[in-house]
Amino acid sequence: MLHGLARFNGVAVLPDGRVVFASAHGGLCVLDLCGLTVKTLDGNWAASDFAVAVLPDGSVVSASEDSTLRVWDLASGQTVKTLEGHAAEVNAVAVLPDGRVVSGSSDCTLRVWDLALGETVKILEGHSVSVNAVAVLRDGRVVSASGDHTLRVWELASGRSLACLTLDAPSEAVAVLPGGPSWLRWTDWVASSTTSAWRRAILVRWPEAQGTWSLYPGTKGT
Repeated sequence: MLHGLARFNGVAVLPDGRVVFASAHGGLCVLDLCGLTVKTLDGNWAASDFAVAVLPDGSVVSASEDSTLRVWDLASGQTVKTLEGHAAEVNAVAVLPDGRVVSGSSDCTLRVWDLALGETVKILEGHSVSVNAVAVLRDGRVVSASGDHTLRVWELASGRSLACLTLDAPSEAVAVLPGGPSWLRWTDWVASSTTSAWRRAILVRWPEAQGTWSLYPGTKGT
């Protein structure tokens, strides 16, 4: 357990086993496995960072309260690129298999970014409330969790929402778990946490062939 640290909103693991945290006070903090601070990356702006993800080249991208994403070089500790386009705070970020980045925002949209261009290449619309979390399925499709009580699966080439699962509470987080054997035609299990009178997790399966959700016993949804 790490003591005496500022509040952190997001975390990612670097290829060398170190951990990078997104700080509620803005910027990032890199820690080694003993919990010792290795480097602090300060963007010098008064905005919280909500999420962080690791890029294929070992640099990282953060999602910020100021409606931007920032790409950081860990060796220098400097911001090397700022991505602008969202109209509200950016709550989530994930890296696609091809190196592009997908983000989710309180402006109710997801955006796909080409980092080489530093531009949005696709806007995904369909949620009616804040997009709180995003995760990437193994086939490159994306699942999002929203305050509108839904999880959605997106096909990025068309920007189309392939499926929508309605939950009984706003969804705060989403993660992709390892799937079953390939001969069972599973693509992924998806876990999400919701807010209600208590916090709980749900577990659903996203089958490749049928394009429908399979609810784990005890999960509420439609």
